[in-house]
Amino acid sequence: MKKFTCDVLVIGGGVTGVTAAVAAARNGADTLLVERYGTLGGLATMGMVSPMYGFWSGDTQVVKGIAEEVINELRKYHGGTLGYQLLVDNCPGENKCTDDYKCPASGVKRVAVVDTEILKLVLPKMLEEAGVRVMLYTQVVNTSVKTRRVVSVAIESYGRAIITPRVVIDATGDGLIAGKLSPEKTGIIKQIQKPPTLMFRIGNVKIKKNRVFYKGGDGIGRLLLLRWPNSGEYIVNSPSGINKFDGTDAASLTHAQITAAKLVAPRVEYLRKNVPGCEDIKLLGVAAQIGIRDCLRVKGDYTLTLDDVISDRKFKDGIAAGCHPVDLHMPSDKLGGKNIIRRRCGGFYHIPYRSLVPSKTDNLLMAGRCISATFEAQGSTRVQATCMATGQAAGTAAALCIKDKYCDLRKVNMTELRNKLLKQNVVL
Repeated sequence: MKKFTCDVLVIGGGVTGVTAAVAAARNGADTLLVERYGTLGGLATMGMVSPMYGFWSGDTQVVKGIAEEVINELRKYHGGTLGYQLLVDNCPGENKCTDDYKCPASGVKRVAVVDTEILKLVLPKMLEEAGVRVMLYTQVVNTSVKTRRVVSVAIESYGRAIITPRVVIDATGDGLIAGKLSPEKTGIIKQIQKPPTLMFRIGNVKIKKNRVFYKGGDGIGRLLLLRWPNSGEYIVNSPSGINKFDGTDAASLTHAQITAAKLVAPRVEYLRKNVPGCEDIKLLGVAAQIGIRDCLRVKGDYTLTLDDVISDRKFKDGIAAGCHPVDLHMPSDKLGGKNIIRRRCGGFYHIPYRSLVPSKTDNLLMAGRCISATFEAQGSTRVQATCMATGQAAGTAAALCIKDKYCDLRKVNMTELRNKLLKQNVVL
C-alpha cells in the first residue's frame, strides 16, 4: 500500500479548498490537495454556480486576498468574468438608501459572475504556481483519530493509499472528514438541510438586464436568470422543489439530481413561450452536480449565530468577513416564517477563528460551508467569496501551526495570524 506524508492535507478541491491549499503552500507548508473529481472548482465548476456572492457589501469590498486573485486571473481570459460589475438592477445607488436594512441590494449589489469553464483552467494554474501537490480522481474512504488528532486518512483511486498529515483542512463543504468519524469524536451538527438547486445555462437570450426573476405555474416555479460573461448567455437558478434533503445520503442525492434534471426541459420551454427575449433560446449545458447549500457541519470552539451575522459582530479572533443576507431558501421559525433576512447594506461581520476549529480535535480545521455556524447563520456564510476567505485563513493558520511539533491549532498566535492575513490583502 502506498503511503504519503505532508504538512497540510486539504480535502476538497472546490474554490475553498484551492484557496486553503494555495495559502498553506505560500506560507511554507508542504501541501497536498485531494479531490474526488477530475475537475477543480467544486460547485463553482461542476455545479455551474457562476455568480460568486459575498465580495461586496453595498459599496464596500469585504473579501479580497486570494479570492480576489482568482477574479483577477479570470480577467486575463476573454469572457472569463464580468468582474464585480453585475449590479442589482433595482439598487437605488450609492448613498441613496433610505433604510440600510431594507436595501434590495444589501450584500448582492456587486456579484462576480465567472465563466466556470475558464475557472477550470485558472484554479490548477494557481495551485501549480504555489507548489501544491494535487491528487484528482481520489476519494477519502476512512479517517483515523487518536487522542484528539487525525493521524491518518485513507484514500482510494485505483488502489488504496494512506496519507499521514500534520494538519488536515476539511474543505469538502459537506463535512466529509467529520462524516467519516463518530459524532463523539467530532461533534457533528446534523439537522435539516437547505433545499438543493440545479443550474443550467441558456444562449441566444435577448434580455438586457443583469438579474431577472420569473415565476410560472404548473410546476415551473421561481426561476432566476443571471447574466453570463458571454454575450446572450444566462445561467438559470432552477430550484429542485425538494425540502427533505440529505446531502450525506446517495439515494437522496440521486433523487435530487434526477428530479431537478427533469424540470430543465419544461422550464426552458416555459421561458421560450412566456418571456420576451427568450423566444429562440438554446440549452447550452446542465450542471453535472446538484447545487448543495448545506450538509454536515462540525461544532467548533465557537458557533456563529444569527445574531452575530445580522448585528455585524466583530471578534478579536476574526479571520474572515461575511456580508451576504441570511438566505435559507425555506421558511424558518427563527426568521418569523421568512426564508431571508437582509443585512445592513455596507456592513459586515467577522467569522472567528474558533468557528474553524472543531471542539473535539486538535489538528483539524473546517473551511467553507461546513464551519461551526447555526442553520440560520450558515445561510449567510455559505456563499463562495466568504468560503474562500475562510479557506485562506485555514491554510494560513495550518502553515503557522506546523512550526509547533504537536501542531495544536488552538495555540496559533492570533496576532501573528491576523497580521499575516492583513499582509495577504485580507479585509479584517
